[in-house]
This record gives sequence, structure tokens and C-alpha cells, in this order.
Amino acid sequence: MNRTLFERLEGREGIAKIGNDAVENHMNNPGVSTRFLPCKENQEDLAVIFK
Repeated sequence: MNRTLFERLEGREGIAKIGNDAVENHMNNPGVSTRFLPCKENQEDLAVIFK
């Protein structure tokens, strides 16, 4: 059976987890976190990343 990449990543939920993990790692990385600080302060902006 040939599954699509979307299916192998477990659909929206799996992709959202990957995205959330990536953003969290960026927030915790002092080298790149400054780019994400405005989003951290405004959760609505952060939510736009995953739409």
C-alpha cells in the first residue's frame, strides 16, 4: 500500500505536533528566539503559523 506523506505524518494532528515542536525549539534557542518573541507575546500571531 502506498501512503501519502500526509498519511505517514499522521495527518493534521501529526503535522501540528511537528510544527509545535519546531516552534518550541526555536523559542528555547537563544540564537533564533528573538525572531519568535513577538509571536510569543501575541499568541494569535503564533496561531497563524499553523493555518
